[in-house]
Amino acid sequence: MTRSLQAIQRHMEAKGIDTLLVMRPVNVAYLLKWYDYTHMSLVPEQANFLVVPQQGTPLFVNKGFICGAVEAPGRPDWLTSHHEAPGANPLVEIDFLVEQIRGAGWGSGRIGIEMEWLPVAIFEPLREQLPGASLVAADAILKQARATKDAHETELLRHANRLFEQAYETAIAHLAHTGDFQQAMSLLAQHWARGGGTPHFVPSQSHGYDWDGIDSDISKKRREVDAARYYYDPDNGEMWGDYCLQYQGYWLDRGSHQWIWPAKVQDRLQEIRSQQEAIRAVHWRILDALQLGMTARTARATLERDLSADLSQLKMWIVHGIGLDLHEEPCFGSWMMPPDDPRHAEDDEIRIGQGTVLCVETVGDVFLEEMYVATASGWQPLYTRPMQLVWGD
Repeated sequence: MTRSLQAIQRHMEAKGIDTLLVMRPVNVAYLLKWYDYTHMSLVPEQANFLVVPQQGTPLFVNKGFICGAVEAPGRPDWLTSHHEAPGANPLVEIDFLVEQIRGAGWGSGRIGIEMEWLPVAIFEPLREQLPGASLVAADAILKQARATKDAHETELLRHANRLFEQAYETAIAHLAHTGDFQQAMSLLAQHWARGGGTPHFVPSQSHGYDWDGIDSDISKKRREVDAARYYYDPDNGEMWGDYCLQYQGYWLDRGSHQWIWPAKVQDRLQEIRSQQEAIRAVHWRILDALQLGMTARTARATLERDLSADLSQLKMWIVHGIGLDLHEEPCFGSWMMPPDDPRHAEDDEIRIGQGTVLCVETVGDVFLEEMYVATASGWQPLYTRPMQLVWGD
């Protein structure tokens, strides 16, 4: 059994879930260890299901086509076959899924579902055709399992950081030499792609008004922060960039404020370097406050209580997990949902553990975002070369 499957089954036992029905493509991919899952969403009327028992081997059921993960060389050893539903009628396919669940003897007890993702068109037939089962929300089981990366996942993210640093250095060197920002970003994308990555840059943007056309305090704050995060001044080489890229299905999220031509800001270099030292110190104070075993709710409360002086000086701060999704649990910060939002009900079930990977993103006088992993000896950076506010430092 793979570590991810073992983790899922341990969480199922702890929550009294007899069977888990997994449908969301990214979660199916996580369990199959087939991280490039994009194709699973290409044909929306076709879906894949993993039916996971609390003990034993899962069933893989899919609708209408053979998922390549079954034949992929890196598939988990427990994935030996799959059950392909006939026809294209969704009701017939749900009948087939239920038939497989019953045939395995898993048609009763507590069946966990992805409440946030399971369509009503599937939920209702399942409830009708499995009267002896109780369908219960189990989203937190998958979120908690994915919040802790194994050694392979961590090394993959570490390699992605090294690849980004090489691509970024190439791009910024070109920008410093030519002043051509667009060409520099194109070079970054090309370098990243040659290394096996997929670029998904956050473009420059300036948010306007709220949906109802009112220029509220929130929309003004959003414009203020975005003006800081996405910016390039060709006169002095001052830029801010937030880079979101994928490598083998996993996301990288890094960014900073930077001055490309130090000679043009000679009179500010000491101030800029002091700002960098200060913002990086805030990052480490945030990380030092986040202890192994803390729940997401406790982590947020601890930061807001113990670091209130630091956080109040920032325009924005976010701490978020990252992996197959750009934002994963744990996830909290000044721009996240307020603690009393019902969607935070799972925060008592999401814990920081060895292998938790976090992005710490702060906007104050300067912007900085870096990635870190929790280890037995404390938090360690996933980067080889930290983002420098003055290029060449």
